[in-house]
Amino acid sequence: MSDRYSGVKSVDVACRIVEAFSNEGPRLALKDLAKAVRMPPSKVHRYLDSMVRGGLIEQDTATRHYTLGRIAFEIGLRAIAAHDPLQAAIRVQRELRDEIDQSVALSVWGNKGPTIVHVEDSSQPVIMTMKVGAVLPTLATATGLVFCALMPAVITRPLIDEAFAASDRAGSIVRNRKALKTALDEIRSTHFAINRGHLTPQVCAIAIPFFGRKDQLTAVLAVIARDEEIDRNKSRIIQFVRDRSAKIPRTI
Repeated sequence: MSDRYSGVKSVDVACRIVEAFSNEGPRLALKDLAKAVRMPPSKVHRYLDSMVRGGLIEQDTATRHYTLGRIAFEIGLRAIAAHDPLQAAIRVQRELRDEIDQSVALSVWGNKGPTIVHVEDSSQPVIMTMKVGAVLPTLATATGLVFCALMPAVITRPLIDEAFAASDRAGSIVRNRKALKTALDEIRSTHFAINRGHLTPQVCAIAIPFFGRKDQLTAVLAVIARDEEIDRNKSRIIQFVRDRSAKIPRTI
């Protein structure tokens, strides 16, 4: 074995297969994976069998296409949560939960849209139906609308188009593109959005952007509580996040 390199070849190949999903797309046929890693399909198939058994890869039984599996997804979430700018957002999330004793969900923009990566539960009886790893509806949540308002349109447009093309738009906060433009303009002005019972009756969510270094949108914090609690604490919640976000160094 060479002194220059003493790695394990099978692990290298598995890493290249996983990387292919990042470079080529979320759902790939065997022939596309083989082309991406420059190996015969029969050989790639053997690796995929092992990776499916291990949970790194999943296969759609209908299309036979492959996608990243549960284990890969969980590893990605852990990596995101460990990212330095996100750690600051998580600290603020925890402080906000302690300040108002309401549940707070923290989301980032993933390749499938707004994705919850951390939840701080409260002592209140409101049940959080969305858990870590959940992908939130882009136009049916306050969090989704905040991302759509403050992220580059080239990133959010595909999921917005997909949401409007869906036959079932139950729960959508905005019903057409004119209403969406109005909502996004308001969010850009006020830097918050509220979702009142669109997904869960009598449960309200207020979403506030968290800006990290260089004024980059790091995450969106959403407080989940009953309508009256959000109305009572709205200004306090918004100011709390803004004040904490303002303390993050902007020049690093």
